[in-house]
Amino acid sequence: MIYQISGMGIRTEEDNYEAGCIGPMYSNYIELTVKDEDIQRAIITAFMQSGMEYNPENAEIYDNTFRYQDLVDEDNCQATIMEISEWKKGNKKLYNANITLFISAYEEKEIIWPENIRKEQ
Repeated sequence: MIYQISGMGIRTEEDNYEAGCIGPMYSNYIELTVKDEDIQRAIITAFMQSGMEYNPENAEIYDNTFRYQDLVDEDNCQATIMEISEWKKGNKKLYNANITLFISAYEEKEIIWPENIRKEQ
């Protein structure tokens, strides 16, 4: 089985420690293609290609869709412990990032061409 990730959708909105998500909401799409026989390795590679860190504890599968949620800074980088501490005090803006990976699975097989199609030598 081959797993193919064909893009990453990212939705972010400002998150306030006391009030929760307060908007505005931004959407972004990262074009990428990752193929691997191991789905976990494919997911990690997709995150590496997008420049984002991956923590399996923030991931979930919902109706065969991979979803991931994390706190990020204004550059879409995972928030550090220090940034989260400042955010909790109201001194730092952080954003709730919701990430969706578009994953399909297929079997790789040799193509058997019809006999009547000319083949280049």
